Order: sequence, then C-alpha cells, then structure tokens
Amino acid sequence: MSQDKIKLGISGESFAHDILLKQGYKILETNYRSYFGEIDVICVQGDTIVFVEIKCRSNVLFGYPFESVTKKKIKKIIKTGIIYLQNCKNSNRPVRVDIVSIIVSASGALESYEILRNVSEEF
Repeated sequence: MSQDKIKLGISGESFAHDILLKQGYKILETNYRSYFGEIDVICVQGDTIVFVEIKCRSNVLFGYPFESVTKKKIKKIIKTGIIYLQNCKNSNRPVRVDIVSIIVSASGALESYEILRNVSEEF
C-alpha cells in the first residue's frame, strides 16, 4: 500500500471518529479483530451497539467510498460483531452496522461525509 493511501486512511479514520462523536456515538473499541475480520469502530448510540465501517477516498472518480463495501464485507463485520458480543457484558442490546463514507480533499481537509445507517438490512 502506498504512503499516500496510508495517510488518507489515517486521516479518514480521524475524521470519522470526530464525526461519530459529534453525532452522539460513544466509541467503545477501534480496530477490533477476530478470526473473521476487523471492525473499524464499535460504538454505542442510545441503547444500540453499532459496528462501523469507515471508507475514505480523495475523489469520486471510481465511485463513492461506501460503494466499495460489499455483501461479503458486511457479512465479515457481522461475524466479527458476533464474536465481540459473545465477549461483551451488554450483548442483549440492539445492534446495527453503519458505514461512514468520507471524501478528503487534496489538501487533506474533510470535503464531505455521509453516514449510512443500518446497512446490514440492505443485504
């Protein structure tokens, strides 16, 4: 992976954390890993546990960031989320999967973002 892509990913995650906090999410874990995959951020919003996938791009020439999240990726997030819930005290809460889709300008500034909520229902 190129240095530019690594920098873009790091700044995208930083922007996403700020966005989530401003939207009332409480961050519990970042980069949670299991045998099945990784969840970028695990949060609570209200009583709901939210598994968040962060996607960031510098432009939309090849589509919006959220468009790169496949059914297969959502299934991995769900399987990893199940492992998390099995080890969690509050596993009886409602759960959903959200995507934070971020566009960062060439100068590194946040250009735009979108939060897609409860995307697992679409698959």
